Amino acid sequence: MDKPVLELLSSSVLRTQEFRDDRYVAALPLKAKTRHHLFYLTRVVSTGKFSVPPTYVEDMYRPELNGVGAVPAAVVIP
Repeated sequence: MDKPVLELLSSSVLRTQEFRDDRYVAALPLKAKTRHHLFYLTRVVSTGKFSVPPTYVEDMYRPELNGVGAVPAAVVIP
């Protein structure tokens, strides 16, 4: 992704987004064979080894249509 964050935010198709304690939730319209990039910031409040859970997507009205992304590498904060 080689676009500035401001450009990504201004061209967003998000209908809604929620920043919860344990997850990020977003709703956006999707069409077949289209690609969207979502990003969010996380904050670490202590040292240690942390892992980010894989991305999970699900159709709101047809939950049997879903997918799970790859597990990102663990992050170590000294």
